[in-house]
Amino acid sequence: MRGTQTGTFFSRKRCLSLFVFSGLGDRFVARVREVLERIESMPEIYGPVWQDVRAAPLRKFRHLVYYVVFADRVEILAVMHGSRDASAWQSRV
Repeated sequence: MRGTQTGTFFSRKRCLSLFVFSGLGDRFVARVREVLERIESMPEIYGPVWQDVRAAPLRKFRHLVYYVVFADRVEILAVMHGSRDASAWQSRV
């Protein structure tokens, strides 16, 4: 690896280690679980963002849980950063 690739590799590695060792991973998983429990108890709490797809925000993170409510179940389509292109989860519908 040379030049920018080396810098990119080490900055990604550093970000990953900061995420893991600072406890952010545990907090992220806890926030996802909170949202999933909220969706389970009140699936229609969040309004549709596209067709029948709904989006629930994670507290303290800029991520969203995209899901669809059916008569007998809720299907999670994605957990993604809010700045990602919507086509990444729309292709899953």
